[in-house]
Amino acid sequence: MVKKKQVKCKGCKSNITKTQSSLRCNGNCKEWFHKKCTRLSNEDYKIYSDRKSNKKWLCYDCVSSSSESDSSQDESNSEPVSEDIAPKKRKTKKKSIVKKHEDNVLNSSNPSNKEIMQYLKKRFSELEQSVQLNLEGMDDIHKKLENMSKDKAVLRKEQKVLKNRVEELERKIEKFNHFAEKEEVDQKGKNVIIFGLCGGNPVKDDIKKVFKKIRFEIKNSEYGIQTLPSKESRKPVLVKLKEKSIRDKLLELKKMIKLDTLECELMVKAK
Repeated sequence: MVKKKQVKCKGCKSNITKTQSSLRCNGNCKEWFHKKCTRLSNEDYKIYSDRKSNKKWLCYDCVSSSSESDSSQDESNSEPVSEDIAPKKRKTKKKSIVKKHEDNVLNSSNPSNKEIMQYLKKRFSELEQSVQLNLEGMDDIHKKLENMSKDKAVLRKEQKVLKNRVEELERKIEKFNHFAEKEEVDQKGKNVIIFGLCGGNPVKDDIKKVFKKIRFEIKNSEYGIQTLPSKESRKPVLVKLKEKSIRDKLLELKKMIKLDTLECELMVKAK
């Protein structure tokens, strides 16, 4: 309800304009209040401001003064004043001022209490949602940690497999090196080096002449040749024989026949 004539609000002491919602106390003071100064919710304000409603609003001062006046009357003739009706006397039991004040504070219809309860419910709901979000966040973190733990276990397993493979490869390499060294030693026991070839003819032909000179018969498939690096014009030639027995036979024949010629000074040396 809006009062046509401008008056002051008893609560905040400021003027009540025509555009501001207000409510008049139905107690002894008959003063006007801004809607916000009544501390009523929108729903309660609609009820008390409705002219067809039987409920009458009392300000806090009028409620207190009514309680004090009722306490001074005789028990059989006095009645307490209700907060939501006009100050009409009724027969009821006598109550102390302190008791009425406590009832007023505890009464759920008290505008201040309603606002407090609404605020507390809202805050409780917000806290509940916050706790729920935190719990969901903790669940996500827990799942991520579990996945990381599983991934770590898989990585450890793969690391162990790789380590075993590396160790196996190292053993194979060591075995291969040992075999290669042995092969190299064995091959060296089958090789001979021929020095002093003239170099005018192909190396292969000169080697065949040497073999013919010492009467050493051998198939082409039973030996191989390799010219060794040297600063001399007559470069040494390495002859790789397939068997040690062939090498031994070649060296034995070389001892019996001198290989010196007019063109070359030939010398066969075991390597």
